[in-house]
Amino acid sequence: MGYAQDQIETAGQSGYSREELLALYREKSGATEEIAFSREEVEDLTREELDRRRGIVRELVVCARAAGHPQNNVFSAIGQTQHTSYMRFAAQSISFFLDAAERTDKKTKELCGILNASAPMTQGEISGLFNFCRMIGEAKNLPQEWIVEKDLPQFSEELLELCARSEENAGLDQKLFTSWKREFLNVPAEELLSRWDYAMRKSSLLRSRRIGAICREAGAYCKISAEPDEIHTSLELLARYQENLGRIREIFEKRKSLLPENGESLPREELLSLKAQALLLRGFCEKVRESGCERYRARLTAENRSVLQSFYGTWRTFCEVQSGLYKNFRIDPEKLPVAGDYMTSQIYVCRLWLEHIGALPEWIDYNAEKAVACENGLEKVVAAYEGGLLHEQVEDAFEKGVFHAMYLLFDSEK
Repeated sequence: MGYAQDQIETAGQSGYSREELLALYREKSGATEEIAFSREEVEDLTREELDRRRGIVRELVVCARAAGHPQNNVFSAIGQTQHTSYMRFAAQSISFFLDAAERTDKKTKELCGILNASAPMTQGEISGLFNFCRMIGEAKNLPQEWIVEKDLPQFSEELLELCARSEENAGLDQKLFTSWKREFLNVPAEELLSRWDYAMRKSSLLRSRRIGAICREAGAYCKISAEPDEIHTSLELLARYQENLGRIREIFEKRKSLLPENGESLPREELLSLKAQALLLRGFCEKVRESGCERYRARLTAENRSVLQSFYGTWRTFCEVQSGLYKNFRIDPEKLPVAGDYMTSQIYVCRLWLEHIGALPEWIDYNAEKAVACENGLEKVVAAYEGGLLHEQVEDAFEKGVFHAMYLLFDSEK
């Protein structure tokens, strides 16, 4: 009975009695804040462990007082916890990044001026603009007049169609004109095939007469005698050849200013070269479409193309410098202050860091102590502190919350 009574009169593993906890809680009643802890967070808490955690909280406050309050601290986005050798050159690194950001911002405005386009606001939009410059550079082997064509995607597909139909006709040419004279091209193949189909629906006598007439009309161009089935097959091939040829001539007439003079009958080597370029052009169009840069391409001219090619290096340098800085400082982009568009914000935060660079070592110390606190079950203390709890309130709020949770253990155990 006495053992059971002892279990009821003490909270968890702490050894505190109900009266002791009530007294301790009342001592902290003047604290304006309380950090709420759950039963699970305190039921195994011993007095020794409580003292140890209290010491961690005190050290956290000491570090925060030196670095500046953690709520909306100028270094809030920096998560570095160690004084690495890189940190000794923090000011130099930030200055280097600031220079890259300012140069990129200037180039962005210059680019928008050249393209007569509105300024991009987000990181994605800026990246898209400079990636468009990269695409222009990668398309350097494509003819100038192609790249600046207003309806480029349509031209790209027509060019590929022209190549495909020309390739097909090259194969049909070998099949047809080995046995047939070149004049066979003048035969109205579709008309004869239509008559052939009509004849096949007639009686055997009429069918034989009509098919015979078609064979005599077409067979006049055959180099050797051919059976009706062979003639019919040749007419089908000829119809396809004529269809291709008509479409090739249509595309050539529409795009003759962009195509070789002999575009209707290119030698095989030239046709393969044209097809390779057409595939590159399609790839370029797909990249432009996928990146959302069609509005920039529509503003491309022969005069500004060569200028745009030189811009991508600026963005590449910016990204490389940013990546190194973010990695070494362990920067969380989500915590960076926003001061307008993306590039303006990057410049603003760099200048802010340089202005307060002397406090960076103390912020790193705070981060290190914060990591220790989180590893020891004090995440709620850190969250309350960074949420605005004053320096002098943190320890009392922590103890008030712990004693309250321990006191409530009596009710939960009953």
